[in-house]
Amino acid sequence: MRFVSRACAHPDAPAIWHRNQAEILDRCGNSETAETAARLSVRLGPHCPSAWETLGTILAQRGALEESRECYETAVRLDPNFLQALNNLAVTLDCLGQLEAAEARYRQVLQFAPQSPDIQLNFATLLGKLGRYRQGLEIARQVLDLWPDMMRAHAIASELERER
Repeated sequence: MRFVSRACAHPDAPAIWHRNQAEILDRCGNSETAETAARLSVRLGPHCPSAWETLGTILAQRGALEESRECYETAVRLDPNFLQALNNLAVTLDCLGQLEAAEARYRQVLQFAPQSPDIQLNFATLLGKLGRYRQGLEIARQVLDLWPDMMRAHAIASELERER
């Protein structure tokens, strides 16, 4: 951490260094300082999708979901294939109650990562919220076919089965 902090103190430190510093600070539980570093990263590199995604993640963890959504949307606008930003945008839209918009983003991200169990399970859970329990259950079962010991998949499949 000291090395990153010293590097970021340099007046010509690039945006990506500040983004890295923000991620480290966030992992260490210093979300306020992490947000400051992430905001600096975005100011220095407004065309850097990973800087926007990092700021969005930190803001989401701090409960600023609307601003987080805006950050993820900017990251996706800058890089339409940025899987982490697409997935985080879908999760944030879901948390904001914008379920149809979340569904569209999950479908988009699943085109790029169709085998991701976490994204599939997020999508299955969303389908349950939309009342499409059978579709969600089918996805959860597909995940279980590939990863039979995945406890999260078992829990989601059980919940969807009960709701069905």
